[in-house]
Amino acid sequence: MLRNEFIEKVKQISKENLVFIDESGIEDNACREYGWSIKGTRCYGKLININPGSV
Repeated sequence: MLRNEFIEKVKQISKENLVFIDESGIEDNACREYGWSIKGTRCYGKLININPGSV
C-alpha cells in the first residue's frame, strides 16, 4: 500500500477509534546475545541502556 492510500484509509477512521503508540523510548537491544567468561562458567554482567532521547 502506498503512503497516499494509507492516509486516505486512516482519514475514514473516526478519531475515537485511533490509537497511537510512541516507541521512540523503547530499547530494541536490551538483551545481549553473547559475552565472555572463563570456559565452563556462566557469563554474568550488567547491561546499561541509556537512551538520551527517551523521556
